Amino acid sequence: MIIEINLLPQEFRVIKKKQQTEKLPVNLILLGVNALFLVIFLVVSAINIARVITLNALDTQLKGLAPEQHKIINLQQDMERLKITNAMFTPYVSSKFLWSRTLNILSNEINRGVWLRELSYKKIPADSLQNPQMAGIMVRTLVIDGTVISTEHDEMSLINDFVSNLKKNAEFFGYFDKIELESVLRRRIADVEVMDFTLNCSFRLDINI
Repeated sequence: MIIEINLLPQEFRVIKKKQQTEKLPVNLILLGVNALFLVIFLVVSAINIARVITLNALDTQLKGLAPEQHKIINLQQDMERLKITNAMFTPYVSSKFLWSRTLNILSNEINRGVWLRELSYKKIPADSLQNPQMAGIMVRTLVIDGTVISTEHDEMSLINDFVSNLKKNAEFFGYFDKIELESVLRRRIADVEVMDFTLNCSFRLDINI
């Protein structure tokens, strides 16, 4: 057993007790700092957990939007295909030869004394004499057969006027490269003299019939 004998003066003893008591606030400060760090750790952890929850929610929303996004992409692709298809067929539609419209134009451009007997579509050999490069090529042709009756015997003048009217009509002439008078023939019907004629209207190559 050890017996401690304190031989220090009384006043020094009081000072030593004060120094011991002064150490207590330091412990409290350390405890407060630790508590502060704990609070900061908890706050940071809560923020990180909230971010994780938010990211998971966004990921779930994006996964939910994925099927809709695929639908939109497919719709856009369908629209692009339709545009391409429309571009492919537009030239054919715009250059389509309309028979009903053509008949209406012919009826409007016929002058008095001219009668149309027949309209036909034929493939006629190209005139190789005028254009040797066209030798052996069959030209798509609208053949117009008609008859002219005139009491003044100006049948040729009436035929020329009819051909001129067709050439001046931009819509009608737009289908053809040329309109030519192929033949004329005089004949009699009872006591009346008439003149038959044939027009060859050569279609342009880009016209879809």
